[in-house]
Amino acid sequence: MIGSADERGLVDVGDNQVDAQVDGPKGSGGPSSFTVEGSTRVFTRKKMLIALLIPVAMSLIVVSSVNVALATIGTSLHASDSDLQWVLTGYVLAFGILLVPSGRLGDLFGRSTFFMLGLALFTLGSLWCGLATSPLSLNVARIVQGIGAGVFNPQVLGIIQQFFRGHTRAKAFALIGAVISASVAIGPVIAGTLIHIVGSTHGWRAAFLFNVPLGLIGLLFAAYVMPFEMERKRGIARKAKKAAKKAAKAAAKQARKTRAKDQAAVDSRQASGAAVHQEPEESTQGAQAKKRKGVDIDPLGALLLATGVVGIMAPFILKEPWPIWLFLPAGSTFIVLWVVWERAYLKRGKEPMVDLALFQIRSFAYGTGAGALMFLAAPTIFVVILLYLQQELGQGALAAGAIGLPNALASGIASLWAARAVLTRGRRTILWALSWILLGIVSTVGVVWAINLWQISHWWLLLTLGIAGIGQGAFGSCNQTLSMQDVPPASGGVSGAVKQTAERVATAVGTAIVTGICFAVVAWAGWTWATTVSYGVMALFLLVALTVAAFDLRREKRSAK
Repeated sequence: MIGSADERGLVDVGDNQVDAQVDGPKGSGGPSSFTVEGSTRVFTRKKMLIALLIPVAMSLIVVSSVNVALATIGTSLHASDSDLQWVLTGYVLAFGILLVPSGRLGDLFGRSTFFMLGLALFTLGSLWCGLATSPLSLNVARIVQGIGAGVFNPQVLGIIQQFFRGHTRAKAFALIGAVISASVAIGPVIAGTLIHIVGSTHGWRAAFLFNVPLGLIGLLFAAYVMPFEMERKRGIARKAKKAAKKAAKAAAKQARKTRAKDQAAVDSRQASGAAVHQEPEESTQGAQAKKRKGVDIDPLGALLLATGVVGIMAPFILKEPWPIWLFLPAGSTFIVLWVVWERAYLKRGKEPMVDLALFQIRSFAYGTGAGALMFLAAPTIFVVILLYLQQELGQGALAAGAIGLPNALASGIASLWAARAVLTRGRRTILWALSWILLGIVSTVGVVWAINLWQISHWWLLLTLGIAGIGQGAFGSCNQTLSMQDVPPASGGVSGAVKQTAERVATAVGTAIVTGICFAVVAWAGWTWATTVSYGVMALFLLVALTVAAFDLRREKRSAK
């Protein structure tokens, strides 16, 4: 239950939360190292963080890079528009529906194991994508990729929530924010470069195969640096249970021998006519047997949530005729049923997949809401600008992709700065970050109009997208830290997964809305107006996010009084 002590006995020298964590003196590894029960090794947080960040980058690069590669995939595999749509959709759907169930399973059975399982599936899917010989094969491979990403991503946040503290945790979340922003920006550059070098026929394959060696190296490295603390504890428990069972058998055997001797003595006395009162025999097995507590994974809750997420996302990412929009009310109904079920499940004394008391943690609730609103807008910044550069200005894949490099650089720097600022300035940094994104959007529209009116160079977009990158990096870092600061480590995986699911759904909805408006406007007013209106919609989403962040800041000030 949210807010209760960790049932797994997590113990930390600093705040009673991290399992067997020993931040010893400088000679024993200092605050950057720790140990876990069942192992004599000293684990290093920096190495763990490297192992966590590489797969996060890979899972996002394959999203943004595919946008650049779609045209060459269609030509190479003779794929239809529907096939190409599923190249994007299959990955996003599989990713989105598995986040929360995977986060829950990682919390229960061990985050390190599920992290490696997800990374292995993602790597296998990448290899399959690169070797695909038909659109169907490619789309199945993309679903496998999405499953892998959906399994390992929530473990990343759960592991950081468990093993990182204070500024170290804020810095870890900052680096995740930087990696997310940089990956989205650099994905098109990588794909464009590989297509340019290898050629249009096989360049898209290289964009997928690029992940295979990274995945294999990541698996080997993770196997070495991950603590596997829950898995070790389960191993210790199994050994203890084995030993107890062996001891119980020995005791039972000895008891039988004793009873046999006693019975022989009783028989002897009975033969001589002695009256004997014999105590009723207690069932040793009944006295010692303990009812084993099973692991509650709430399968119906997982099914209801997954169905609801698919129903809500499907109309926005599948470009199908209007009946597809019936999925939206159906999906919303399943989400309501999921909420009702989780509450009823908890009242029956069971452990729901998501304890809805999580949303009573106001920092988490506000952070998840602000993050979802930001993701309605920010991911589509590059979708629209790439369309504008390629279809209006005739830029190639490499040139169009390179436009995002300053955004990635600015995002990384801002994330690291925000990691320090958030600990002293708190929620004010969220307002500051959203304001920078808004400034970047408005200035980008200004450059688009200047290109149209005065034919200035499109490279001026490097500056305006860099401004947006400052805000994106700072927001990702600050919001992640503030959202998770009051979440118990035992719920780190599932809480991070809930937040990620909200962001994935928001990304799908925002992308569909903005691109739908963009294509509708371009048909009658051209790309300049289409870009303007699209970015105007993004600005509206950001203004709502700013309002939510302002309410959160006001709430924090009132609480401080």
